[in-house]
Amino acid sequence: MSRQDGLSEWTRELSSRMPHLSKPQGVVLAMWSYGIALTKWCGRRTVAALLAMLLDKNEDAIEQRLQEWCCNATDKSGGSARRWT
Repeated sequence: MSRQDGLSEWTRELSSRMPHLSKPQGVVLAMWSYGIALTKWCGRRTVAALLAMLLDKNEDAIEQRLQEWCCNATDKSGGSARRWT
């Protein structure tokens, strides 16, 4: 199983166990936790670098998604951000 497949499987598992999360919330939480597990580091930049390589995506864009995960809904870009309840 590739690491990308592992991330997909982990995303499905996490979403099934946390159905109250929106799909974007579940995806970013899965990315964060999977990246931390692989790097054994919780730094946003380190996790973003690994995920960018793994997913063949822009590192800055992934880091922004991880950054916004940590923000309050009112501080996020875009109009559809959800609050944690």
